[in-house]
Amino acid sequence: ANYWRNGVPIYLQDSSAGAQSYGIAVSGSNVLVAGTETYAEPKVDVPFSPLTPFMSYAKYGSIAVCWTNGAPSYVSSSFEWNVDENDTGITYLPDYVTGIVVNGSDTYLVGGSNSFSIGVPSSLHFTGYWKNGGFYDLPNKFTGTAPNDSTGWFSPKAAAIAVSGNDVYVSGTNQNWLGMNGAQYVINYQAMFWKNGALTYLASTDYNSGASGLCVSGSDVYVAGYLGPVGKATHA
Repeated sequence: ANYWRNGVPIYLQDSSAGAQSYGIAVSGSNVLVAGTETYAEPKVDVPFSPLTPFMSYAKYGSIAVCWTNGAPSYVSSSFEWNVDENDTGITYLPDYVTGIVVNGSDTYLVGGSNSFSIGVPSSLHFTGYWKNGGFYDLPNKFTGTAPNDSTGWFSPKAAAIAVSGNDVYVSGTNQNWLGMNGAQYVINYQAMFWKNGALTYLASTDYNSGASGLCVSGSDVYVAGYLGPVGKATHA
């Protein structure tokens, strides 16, 4: 993981075989970068949170991290689940991170979970944000109902975050599973944003749409993305 300052790359400390950065914010003299550390080998002990820097058992997957002036701080995983059938304590971390914003003394990372446990509603954390390391869920179409097959992978994803006063805004894209066409999944993408957890869809399912960037100015909310009729070209 790294960032560029005036064209010069600055590498970020990490303790794993791989790390990636997805968002950056500057507050005073502090440079904060959000991303994930990825662990491909289940035999590696990985950081878990600021309060418990290293767990005593092995994990793999990706964990959310925020680097402040190059020093990593690990936030609590949005969800973790045990995938070990031989009871040796291997746990999977499915975090993803897409952005960061700083508001006063508060640091927000946006993202969620890439996975879930089939039949376990409490494992559904597809979209959300971290505020000062604590994870906050955002409502999505699977809330309260755990998918019982692979259609659960067609889940919403959070893309960007903005904070204005006491209001927290998050943009994202829902992936609607519409059935099968022979052996092919039929999927519709739908842009959306949340304000303090309240969900608003930006287009109907007659269109394919997606949300990426987000900006708030006064009472106006701007969401960048794409839009186009189903089966035809989309436009930025």
